[in-house]
Amino acid sequence: MDEILQLAKEYNLFVIEDSAQAFGAEYKGKKVCSFGNVACISFFPSKNLGCYGDGGMIITNDKVIFEKVKMIANHGSKERYIHEILGVNSRLDALQAAILRVKLKYIDEWNNKRIQNAKKYSEALKDLPNVILPTFKNYSKHIFHQYTLRLNSRDKLQKFLKERNIPAMIYYPIPLHLQPAFRGFAEEGSLPIAEKLAKEVISLPMHPDLVDEEINFITNSIKEFYS
Repeated sequence: MDEILQLAKEYNLFVIEDSAQAFGAEYKGKKVCSFGNVACISFFPSKNLGCYGDGGMIITNDKVIFEKVKMIANHGSKERYIHEILGVNSRLDALQAAILRVKLKYIDEWNNKRIQNAKKYSEALKDLPNVILPTFKNYSKHIFHQYTLRLNSRDKLQKFLKERNIPAMIYYPIPLHLQPAFRGFAEEGSLPIAEKLAKEVISLPMHPDLVDEEINFITNSIKEFYS
């Protein structure tokens, strides 16, 4: 974030934090969503802080942006029946907000459990060759919405784990620049690191309620695959 913010300052750019999967994470003692001009949070049920339907939030300290976002989310209107700009109907309903208010009290506890589970994964898998594990940095707090490995035999491992009813997932298998919607803006090979990572990543089951027996079964299965 230091480099991003410095670049934005140099070129007078806005910084928009995509914090959909990072609620509660920290960088140098400061919570995410507090660095940029705007931060976007997802409350989709699978997220660390999720409601029981669709939901989300935009965070900003800029009053002008705040008022503009409120208008966009309310059909472009400040005053009822007067629509100054084109907007959408994107209000969070009261039921979802009530659920989130309760779950918010427990989010730090749940995130800490995720971190503990991630450390157990890493300890069990640390000696496997050709498997790159997530890293832990003393200046940040990673809340592990996903616990993601990098490896060359990703597809074979996923099949092996599936046979043992372990739902290891491949999220975002196609890089953004290769999506059909962006055809003509970039071509295959133009972002080689993103393309390489998309072929290597696999995410292991991760949630606060994982128990040691489950983690041991998953990690022993991975070790068996590589034995």
